[in-house]
Amino acid sequence: MRRNITYPLLTAAMLLLLAACASEQSLTPDGPVILGITADISPQQTRSNEPSMATAFGNGETIGVTALNGDQSVNASNRPFTSYGTGNTQKWRVPDNQGIPLSENSLTAMAYYPYTEGVDPAAIPVTCTNNADFTATTDWMYGQGANVVNTTKPFTPIAMYHAQTGIRISLSREAASGKPAYSGTGKINSTTLTSDGFRTSGTMNTLVTPAAFTFDNTDANTFTVNYNAGNEPQIAAAGSATDLYYYVLTTGTSSAIGIRMTIDGAEYAISTSALTLQMGHVYHFHFVLTDQLLIMQSITITPWGSPVTISEVSQLSLEETGFTSSIPGIDMNVTDSNGRKVLFAPYNIGTTDATEIGNLYQWASQTPVTGVTASEALSQSETYRDAYAATALNSLKIDISGNPQYDPVVGLTEDNEDWMGWRLPTYDEYKQLANTTKYSYVLFNGTLNTSYPEYGTAKGILIIRKADTSKRLFIPMYDDRDISVLWTSTPTSDEVAGFAYCWYLYGENGKAYVVKDAGGNTMGCHVPLPVRAVRTVE
Repeated sequence: MRRNITYPLLTAAMLLLLAACASEQSLTPDGPVILGITADISPQQTRSNEPSMATAFGNGETIGVTALNGDQSVNASNRPFTSYGTGNTQKWRVPDNQGIPLSENSLTAMAYYPYTEGVDPAAIPVTCTNNADFTATTDWMYGQGANVVNTTKPFTPIAMYHAQTGIRISLSREAASGKPAYSGTGKINSTTLTSDGFRTSGTMNTLVTPAAFTFDNTDANTFTVNYNAGNEPQIAAAGSATDLYYYVLTTGTSSAIGIRMTIDGAEYAISTSALTLQMGHVYHFHFVLTDQLLIMQSITITPWGSPVTISEVSQLSLEETGFTSSIPGIDMNVTDSNGRKVLFAPYNIGTTDATEIGNLYQWASQTPVTGVTASEALSQSETYRDAYAATALNSLKIDISGNPQYDPVVGLTEDNEDWMGWRLPTYDEYKQLANTTKYSYVLFNGTLNTSYPEYGTAKGILIIRKADTSKRLFIPMYDDRDISVLWTSTPTSDEVAGFAYCWYLYGENGKAYVVKDAGGNTMGCHVPLPVRAVRTVE
């Protein structure tokens, strides 16, 4: 079955047709007529999309068969039928004392795999609770005979269906979103999938079609695979893709799926919009890894073993990057380097109030600086210089927007999935706010502005999009200073290490100003500053 899996997959419901072959038992010379079954699997409806997987029941595999009377009561329960032989000569044996005698009354054969002695077919324990189950789990299957059986019609084929859902991740290294193709080794250290639509265990009633699940009361909805050093899957060269396979039990609950991957020691995170996973289907996620970003290009959904696509990413209302968020983005008519729309967060990271400063970070650090206000951190910035200069961050000369190792917004996603897909703005994205006449700026000096009472008596600068005045960003100023300084993701391009570009806004003589590209918007990377996040949506 799945003992030879080399990459994980979550079990998607695949149709397994048990087609005509001879059963060893049907009629006996002096005894009753005994139920016989036929069993084979059509090559077009294989048990897995993974090339190394078998496409038929193997020799010695056992299914459990239960016979139901016409009123759905149990006539014979959980009898083991074991295959022997392969292909057209494959037959199914049942122990002499466990055959199912037939009469003139019609019975319906119900089956499940794998057979477990002594279980109730209406409540078969199913699990998907650890790495082995998650990556190479048993084929939980259920099925019903194609026709009723009796003494005159003792044989039936049984159509078997997968009770789980398959998840396939195809990962390639390509240039995208203005970033070059990933150039690292590409070892996949771990993968974690999380969704309210997942459960790790429950019971399956195989006496109905489709099988009915009753899940346990635990909220176990996260699966993680950690690959041992030396055995990690590795991302293929550009132009090819590496496929990972996983198997899950689905509750049928509509929920986003969070996907985290650690590649060469760096963590990447993506979340889909809400999906309702179906048994018997494969959800195929197509990812591209660039030099700094993991991008979801599309999702396709197919019945297990079918080449026919039921739905694609556009029909699932996914954003192009695959990121979704409960944090509302503000469209300030800013675009990224590829011309795609960029949305701004309504507040700084570390807060949910537009009038608060939030967390402070040194540039490229994902650990907030605590115990000081923004104003204190700025005035005491020299106390941070030496310690910061001793780190590798001081000489970092790459744009860190979206980088899982350095971008503090990406670092938030481990504890707060709402920030999945958000990142530091680049300096060019900030300049679009500062260097055009598309915006007006309003100074808030700590007294109530009756035109914008929602900001109360906060100090700050409101950036308003002229073409749509409902689109506006409130940038809080430091508590005892008429300024606000926030990080961008872009280091300075000169040879002096330890400096990066920032937003710089200030109030003077009752007016608000945004510093443009005039040399006044760089800052020593050691200085703790707040951050306003952005995300690309199209």
